[in-house]
Amino acid sequence: MTKKNIAVLIDWYLPGNKAGGPVKSVYSMLNVLKDEFNFFVITTNHDLGSSIPYKDVEPNKWVKHNDIPVYYISKDKLKSKDILEVINSIKPDTIYLNSFWSYNFSLLPLRFEKAGKLKADIVLAPRGMLGRGAMSIKPLKKKLFLSLLKFVNLHSKTTFHATTADEEKEINKTLKKAKVKIASNVNSANLIERRTIKKEPGELKLFYLSRIAKVKNLHYALDVLSKIKTEGKITYDIYGSLEDKLYWKECEAMIKKLPQILRLIIAAT
Repeated sequence: MTKKNIAVLIDWYLPGNKAGGPVKSVYSMLNVLKDEFNFFVITTNHDLGSSIPYKDVEPNKWVKHNDIPVYYISKDKLKSKDILEVINSIKPDTIYLNSFWSYNFSLLPLRFEKAGKLKADIVLAPRGMLGRGAMSIKPLKKKLFLSLLKFVNLHSKTTFHATTADEEKEINKTLKKAKVKIASNVNSANLIERRTIKKEPGELKLFYLSRIAKVKNLHYALDVLSKIKTEGKITYDIYGSLEDKLYWKECEAMIKKLPQILRLIIAAT
């Protein structure tokens, strides 16, 4: 049986790592399913928040990354005709989009499909961008833009990929007629050795592992911790890539006001 060609469009991909979860989810999906499908990744040649191209990655041509063909587009080639040409060069059966708001890697392909310039099924993974937290950031701008998308019926033939039942509800709340399929994220990581950690009386250990960005709501956790009254000891480890420096300064100001019982280990890069 002939394997289907799947074009995976994502703003940032390996070797970049600052975009967090979506990059890991796509990487795992490709590695788990690469024997079942022919995957082709189309992305940019720089990381989130950076204008510096990846070192030792040749742009604007198909190269292999972990045996998967990847096309790293440079900024000067991020034009609609160039993106359309790259997508059509692999004659995809399915196009898998990994953002709701991305102009180059979501909205443009949807416009191409609606104009009949692409002959492929479209699957879109919003990656949490339609959740309440994400929608609360620049809400007026997003509501106006959503109204425009609904007016032109841009997602009429799109199948949405939700990873949980809650995300399915978020999508249907925003786009009531959307066709949604639920499929959990796959994980290709090796299993770590199982360990038993003893819980010490009067001690609580917590950790944060995510991007340092407003949408991840770190400040809410810090606000909750600031209101805790206990004689016990709390350790809160914070690990994450520093995406929003202004937001991190706000979090640092909250950290300075935390009670003495709280010990923070911070590894923000």
